[in-house]
Amino acid sequence: MKRELILNESYGEFVLGAMVSNYLKGKEYEKRIYHEKDYENECYTFEGGVELWCEGGIINTIRCDTTCYYKGHNLIGLRYTTFLTLINSKPTEEETIYLLRDNGRGQNQHVYEFDKEGLQVWVWRDRVRTILIYDANLSG
Repeated sequence: MKRELILNESYGEFVLGAMVSNYLKGKEYEKRIYHEKDYENECYTFEGGVELWCEGGIINTIRCDTTCYYKGHNLIGLRYTTFLTLINSKPTEEETIYLLRDNGRGQNQHVYEFDKEGLQVWVWRDRVRTILIYDANLSG
């Protein structure tokens, strides 16, 4: 069964606002902790390029960089113009971020916010590279 995105809610079995402990038993994952200035953020990486970002053990963001299915289409690798047609929305914000890659080279990726849909979309060379899923109703 392949995972499917439900806007502002979930990606496959991973549900925004749920306790991350619900997904750890019997699954292989890698855990990292990021110490930010004002809070501590946990990150759990699962098979298939899915990361769960958590604060206080509660999932607040789901990150996909290998596959992210929506309406039967894998958004990762999709042309950005095709993505816009599929999502039937326009971004509320756009910025360019220089991203250093593992090979020591960098990319200027275009980052688009879709506030109503709870998506942040990272694009390089007109292709979607990363999707961040969050609950737009909980964002402030």
